[in-house]
Amino acid sequence: MKAEKDQFTNNKNTMFSALASYINNALFTTLPETADLSTLIEKKDIKAGVLEDTMGLHIHEFIHQLHNLSTTAGLQLLQSRLTALQIFATGTDDNGHYIRQGSVYKNVNDDLLRNFEEDYFRIIGCTEKIREQGYLTEFHFEETLMHEKTNDYDEPFTIAGMKLKFKIAGSQKEVEIDNIGYSMITEGIAYEIEKQVRNNITGKTGAELEYYTPPMPYRLYRPIVEHLVGRECDLSELVKVGTIALQHKIPSHGLIVSTSALKRGSSYFEDFSKDMMLEFEAAVSEYQETIDQLERTVFSSTALKTGLSTLNTITTCAIQKRKADPFYELIFLSHKLTLENFTHIIMTGNFPPRCILQNKPDGTADYYWTGSNVSDLSDTEIGSISILQSALQFSQLHLSSSAGFNNTSELQNSQNNLSCPYIKICPLKNNRADPNLCSSSPWMHDVGTQEGEVCWYVNGVKSLRNHRFREYDDAYKNSTPS
Repeated sequence: MKAEKDQFTNNKNTMFSALASYINNALFTTLPETADLSTLIEKKDIKAGVLEDTMGLHIHEFIHQLHNLSTTAGLQLLQSRLTALQIFATGTDDNGHYIRQGSVYKNVNDDLLRNFEEDYFRIIGCTEKIREQGYLTEFHFEETLMHEKTNDYDEPFTIAGMKLKFKIAGSQKEVEIDNIGYSMITEGIAYEIEKQVRNNITGKTGAELEYYTPPMPYRLYRPIVEHLVGRECDLSELVKVGTIALQHKIPSHGLIVSTSALKRGSSYFEDFSKDMMLEFEAAVSEYQETIDQLERTVFSSTALKTGLSTLNTITTCAIQKRKADPFYELIFLSHKLTLENFTHIIMTGNFPPRCILQNKPDGTADYYWTGSNVSDLSDTEIGSISILQSALQFSQLHLSSSAGFNNTSELQNSQNNLSCPYIKICPLKNNRADPNLCSSSPWMHDVGTQEGEVCWYVNGVKSLRNHRFREYDDAYKNSTPS
């Protein structure tokens, strides 16, 4: 049974809350001690459990990077993050600190702001979590559809949700998912692939992982897909149907139409997938226009220009790989993974460059890049992408659940981790007049450093400076939030 609603109106408060809680486009991956590849290199006799944990975590995070950079939905989310950076920069002072809390945005194109506010929630979907442990049984599903009018009356946005009843560890559970969006789909795919990678290494069925992994956003993906298809699905089908869903502008609706296509047979699904890749082509063009516009205008004279260009190089590599092989995630399932063949796949398979921050037991971290074209990146380009990441992280700290940005002066009251993301690897920390700022308020450091030294975080913040902010004061003075 389908429960339909005539119209779905996005709530800006919800959108900003989701954006603040979901860091999908971090330009690096932070991995725990248990995923340290160097431990595999150093040890001659590697236990299956160690290899399982290390490969499983690396593959899981790798899948997210591939989705972030080479699907329609992922590129739209990346555009939203960059758009948020542009909007943020209109409300800063000449230190790059945000000062316009509670004010309407000035000098921002209305379409740009509206697209940022509306698109993010439609795409990202439900980000709630269910952490109970136990096997899932006795499912009952009720599909929900929400329609939102657009400028074209004949083409409203359709957002798909699901009401579920099931038992977990024998106890009844009811869940209402208003939007089976990007978050659930990418996490579901990554979990299913990770589970099989682990199973291939250990020779086990993965029952323990299935028991302890949170149902949302991980384990509910498979039963939802199988309900929509009307039968059990193998892993390849779960990956393909979800990946094609992410090639739709509204992933939840993409999941409905892609599962419907699979329901009609593999040949029909193959033809449908080819059509959906055309939508990916359009998304690539829109993303490219955003990058070009930001490089030409807002950040043309800042350190972020080079960062945007480097990001574009990395993204283009992922896009070309996706065009050549729409389901290239499946290569990780082709055989039992070892350190050697995993490294071979990443370094020779035209995979996009990927930055790793690897935590160590002593509280430090390693910093390295991996991927097929890493050697093509110069030190300047690597530094520039880190500056861009710092700017993104700094702006994201300001996001408020009440729709907008908080002032930088309010950040000390935040529950977020305020430290520089590179604090564990930075050689400049001990040269600072107040090194404690690196962990509490790195944006307060001065730009000035010794010759040859470049603080990525400081340069990211200063790239957001608005030297004309005083010219806007009269316009902002009597403004109220929209």
